[in-house]
Amino acid sequence: MSYIELDVVPDSPEWYEKRREGLGASDSASILGHSKWGTPLDVYKSKVGGVEREFDELRAFVGHESEQMIRNWIMRWHPEVGRIYPARAVQSVEWPWLFATPDGTADDVGLVIPVELKTSNKFARDNWLDRDGNPAPPLYYQVQAQQQIAVLGAPYGYLAVYHGDTDFDLFKIDRDEVFIEQLVRITGEWWEKHVVGLVAPDPSTYAEANEAFPGVPELVYTLNREQYELIEQRDVAASDMNHTKRIVEAFKDYIGPLVGDATVLEYDGKPMWTFKRQNGGPQVRLEVLREQFPDAYEASVYTPRFPVLRRIKQKEDA
Repeated sequence: MSYIELDVVPDSPEWYEKRREGLGASDSASILGHSKWGTPLDVYKSKVGGVEREFDELRAFVGHESEQMIRNWIMRWHPEVGRIYPARAVQSVEWPWLFATPDGTADDVGLVIPVELKTSNKFARDNWLDRDGNPAPPLYYQVQAQQQIAVLGAPYGYLAVYHGDTDFDLFKIDRDEVFIEQLVRITGEWWEKHVVGLVAPDPSTYAEANEAFPGVPELVYTLNREQYELIEQRDVAASDMNHTKRIVEAFKDYIGPLVGDATVLEYDGKPMWTFKRQNGGPQVRLEVLREQFPDAYEASVYTPRFPVLRRIKQKEDA
């Protein structure tokens, strides 16, 4: 395994521009369908569609400051990791479409070991547990770690996460040759077909399909049994959700007049709920904007287009 060092600072605007020439670890997670933040079509657009990733300087600052705290935690409570060197950006020579940008690296008898440093929060704590409730990194981050291990030619990697308060985890992720072989094959085929061949991937979300397929009047799609049953389940779930929403709204009308100015609801001498009045986010009165600032109205307002799935009422049998 061999790689070349890239003369860019990770997470800088220059790095995001360089990333157009290959797939970062997060890109590969999206291509494999293991990311909740991106799709294959998102990756394609970022490489050939001229869609640049917005660089948030404040977010980068907060992330880098948090990484230093996690580094200090590792060095104090996990000295077996050894010294953690600064982040680096590298490109595989054997698989030139694969990049790696570990947050840091460690050294193991001359081997470069990738170290990923992540931040989470107490509300996402369950995402870092396996099915048996044991600490485990989400699959999205495991994909990232395996790509960095592959590009750097490492036998393993580290992934540390800070969940908030005094809650940290450190994972040692062993090299998975079977997974890496699949990763290299799938991303290589994807890169050749879509980026080199300039063929956009198929939509994989509701929003992407809505943009790609405007709809042809009277065009019929015939469902198979499995597809029919899935959409039937969707109709049942939507009906239950609408019913639940109506109940919740009815209770709002009941509770407001009932409690008056009270802000705490108690039962049997115990406080059970708070009832706070709070302002929503700012909203725009379109009629005022259109009347007093017509140019701003024309420049700012657009009509979104979205598909609506409605069940056709069937005629009853005679």
